[in-house]
Amino acid sequence: MKAVGFTEFGGPEVLQVLELPAPEAGPGEVRIRVNAATVNAVDALQRGGPSGPPDAQPPFVPGMEAAGVVDQIGPGVDTNVRVGDHVMAIVLPNGSHGAYAEQVVVPAESVVRAPFGTTDAQAASLVEVQDPDESGELRCRHASRRCAGSTRPSAP
Repeated sequence: MKAVGFTEFGGPEVLQVLELPAPEAGPGEVRIRVNAATVNAVDALQRGGPSGPPDAQPPFVPGMEAAGVVDQIGPGVDTNVRVGDHVMAIVLPNGSHGAYAEQVVVPAESVVRAPFGTTDAQAASLVEVQDPDESGELRCRHASRRCAGSTRPSAP
C-alpha cells in the first residue's frame, strides 16, 4: 500500500511516498479505501517534531480526516455502514497509521456515510474533532449527523 509520510522530522520536503503493508480490519474496526484526506495544521506540527505517542516509531503517516469507500469490516462489528458505502471518518494518527494512505483502519464508531451528493474531498472536510470528554477521550463529530436525512443510502 502506498502512503505519504516521513521518516525524519522537518519541513514539507521530508514528505515522501512510502510502501507499507496494507492494514486489516480487526474486531470493532472498519477499513476504508481512502479517496480524499484533508491537510491541516496538526499535520504540519506532527511533521515538524515529536507530537504523537512517545513510543511511536517512524515511518509516520499524518492525516486525521478521510473519505472513501468501505472495503472491509472487522469481525463482530455492529455498524450501519456496509462494504461499498461512501463514508467519511476521523483518524487518530499513530506512527504509520494516518489518513494519507491508500487504506486506513479506524474504529467503527468513527465512520459515518458521507452526505448524499458530496464529493470525497467535500466529505473529508466535514469531519470535526470535539474536545476531550470528562474521561479525557477524544470524541468525533461528523457534520452529516447534524443534517437529518442527508446521508447516502447503503450499497445493495
